[in-house]
Amino acid sequence: TALKSKVGDKVAGALISQHQLHVRQLLSETGGREVDCALDSFFLTFASPSAAAAYALELQRIHHAEPDLPDVRVGIHLGEVTERPAPSGSPRPVLVEGFVVDLAAEIQALAQPNQILMSSPVFNAMRQGLKGQELERKVAWRAHGAYRFKDVDDAVEIGEVGSEGLSPLEAPPDSQNARRAVVVGDELTLGWRPGVGLAIPGRPNWRLQEQLGTGAIGEVWLAEHASTHTQRVFKFCFQPESLR
Repeated sequence: TALKSKVGDKVAGALISQHQLHVRQLLSETGGREVDCALDSFFLTFASPSAAAAYALELQRIHHAEPDLPDVRVGIHLGEVTERPAPSGSPRPVLVEGFVVDLAAEIQALAQPNQILMSSPVFNAMRQGLKGQELERKVAWRAHGAYRFKDVDDAVEIGEVGSEGLSPLEAPPDSQNARRAVVVGDELTLGWRPGVGLAIPGRPNWRLQEQLGTGAIGEVWLAEHASTHTQRVFKFCFQPESLR
């Protein structure tokens, strides 16, 4: 609606058509599935969290190269869904329903321009396998803490994947349907998160290789020195009361 108000129906229609073309072309190249489309909004499914994130990052890059296009806002969630054939005459190939579908939509609505948000299960799974080198750009991970959504009983931990200099990489502000529920003190352990291939802040030349394990208060990662190829183990604490 804002786009049509700004540039007029004809130009907005052409831009939305271009957006749809990018979404579907990239989808055909990556193996995802289109479930539904409503003009500029798409409901897509992928075989894995990493595939969904890689797709979102590439779509973000494509849109950034064409500044007239609307900014990409993405929400990713995972879980069990119900699938059933679409009614006769429906443009959808299949109906995919369930609470996880609704929550993915809520997370997407929370996202800011050029922001890719996800629930913590997706966020934690992807950091172990998605490499920035494979995407040919620097990837960053940020934990934004818990948000309470209007029609969801429990708070949902939200994370972000993005490209340095392109994505916001900051906690989205409160909206009518979602409010941040971070407890005072938790900010100490939010923000940067380790991921495969990332450099370690404050430890020059050390790059993370793989996650060795997780526990109640944090994660343990194997890292290698870029020059000497020496390996070391790093432990990261994400629980404020255990940080000391």
